[in-house]
Amino acid sequence: MATWTKKYDTHFHEVFTANESYSKRVIDIAYKNKEKPRKDMAVWSDVKSTYSYFYDDFFNVVLDCPENLDKNIAADILKKYSDIYTVGGDSKAWFERLKEFAKSIGFASTKAEYKKNPSAFYGTVADVATLLRYATTGQYSAPDLYDVFCVIGEQRVKERFLKMAASLLD
Repeated sequence: MATWTKKYDTHFHEVFTANESYSKRVIDIAYKNKEKPRKDMAVWSDVKSTYSYFYDDFFNVVLDCPENLDKNIAADILKKYSDIYTVGGDSKAWFERLKEFAKSIGFASTKAEYKKNPSAFYGTVADVATLLRYATTGQYSAPDLYDVFCVIGEQRVKERFLKMAASLLD
C-alpha cells in the first residue's frame, strides 16, 4: 500500500505512513471477517475514497442528518451520546448499551417494538446507529460501527459527534 501511495498520491502517502500501526488497523477492518470480506476496497486506489474518514486530513464534518430525523433531535442525540460514549467491552456489549441509550431518549430498541406503536417513538435504535455512523464516517454504509469507533478512538469519535451537532444547529 505504501508503495502505491508514494507513487500515486503523495499527500495520502504522508498521512497513511505517519502512523503505520493505525493504518494497518484501518486496512484490517476490510479483512476482519474472512468468510465475508468487504468488497468496497478491491484495489489500493480504493483505500482513500473508501476509508478516508479514518484520517482527519480527509474527513469533512457532515452538515446535515439522515432525512428521517429532525435536526434538533439529531443534534441532541449526538450531544447526549458524546457524554456517555465509551469504548469498552465487545461489539455486542456496545450495541446493548446503544439500545439502552436509544430507549432512554425515546427510540424503540427493536423494529418489532416500533411497529407495535410507531407513534410512541421517534424511530428505532437503527436510526440512532445510522446517525452515529453518519456523524463518524460521513457515510450511511461503513464497516461495523463498533470496529470503526475502536480504530478512530473515543476522543476523536466524540469530537465528530459534537462537530456534527454544532453544524446541525447553525
